[in-house]
Amino acid sequence: LNLNGFTRWENWLIGGRIGLLRARNTQESFFESNGTSISELSSKLGQWSIGGDIAYSLDKFEPFVRLTYEIDFSMQKLKAATGPQPSNDNDNFLFGAGLRYFGTNGLTGNLEWNKRLGRDDFDEDTITATLRKDF
Repeated sequence: LNLNGFTRWENWLIGGRIGLLRARNTQESFFESNGTSISELSSKLGQWSIGGDIAYSLDKFEPFVRLTYEIDFSMQKLKAATGPQPSNDNDNFLFGAGLRYFGTNGLTGNLEWNKRLGRDDFDEDTITATLRKDF
């Protein structure tokens, strides 16, 4: 569930959003091919997010940046049987930057890089490229 807002000021495009995510996954118990029994596994996550983005329109191109804060209000805590324990930290920032293209004849594109910051022992970088053509 997301609530989005958008406004334009001259060539500046400013957007904001607040969101709620709820997810639950259940994997039934089963036997491996060697006969090992695997118990049922269930996990859940509840997460709030708030963020915004800003872009500048240069005719057919829009460079943009975005920042989102995410906090897990309900999550399955992880625990290792032995050794160091995971931190189970519950929040992070997602930073993004990219370029949108709005061409002629229904051709549009997007190139975006995202980096997750603030999770202990976790590193995530994502690069996404999209090209769309209307027929």
